[in-house]
Amino acid sequence: SAQFGREVVRRRQSAPLQKSHALVAEELLMAASAGEQPTVTELARQAGVDKSIASRAVAQLAGLGLVGRSGYQGGLHVVALADLAQFIAARTAWPGTEVVSGYAWGRTILDTAAAVSRNAAAAGVDVAVTGRVGAAFLGVLGTSSPSEVRCWARVNEWPLEEVAAALGLEPAPPESANVRVSADRWRIGVHRRAIARFDELTATVAHPLRVWCDLHGEQRGSEFAAQLWGEISRAQRPGHGH
Repeated sequence: SAQFGREVVRRRQSAPLQKSHALVAEELLMAASAGEQPTVTELARQAGVDKSIASRAVAQLAGLGLVGRSGYQGGLHVVALADLAQFIAARTAWPGTEVVSGYAWGRTILDTAAAVSRNAAAAGVDVAVTGRVGAAFLGVLGTSSPSEVRCWARVNEWPLEEVAAALGLEPAPPESANVRVSADRWRIGVHRRAIARFDELTATVAHPLRVWCDLHGEQRGSEFAAQLWGEISRAQRPGHGH
């Protein structure tokens, strides 16, 4: 019988961010991009981790010169947003260590992403569409359509193949697959995800900074990442509502 394609993902060469440290670093990046200077306590609460984990993650980032403390309140000051973003992207970009692929029907690849998001909501699975399809829902479009939906899925204790089936994927050979799902063990993909709209379609899309981190591995990804960074930077400027 047909099976979901399961891929072996090579480990990254760069020094890894320890498990939950990646989530803390990502939350700090998101907070800093919104002009905030959270304390370690606030960072831990927002990331949903123990304060000791947040403290160790911040110490690691501080040791690399990426973050410092500011003022009496002990708020965290990100030295350079782009440097922290590059650091996180190099160590946490999609995919994680487990990926399965399958096929889901859609009139277009964005329609497929919308269908996967609907099925996830019905099945109670947390997913976040990322990469070029995620960028398209965030308004960054290319002249050619992406060929696949890339998404993160919070699997909890389920096998990834069961999650894929719950998302409405059918087993398909790699050349026919149009959806690839990576297990999101540390919640870096689904953290601060949101509903995004494209024409009449809606999908659950990863936070823009997470999509940016995940774009680089895709064809022409750096080009789309540069466009998305421009959108993120514009949104930060005074006079732009959040």
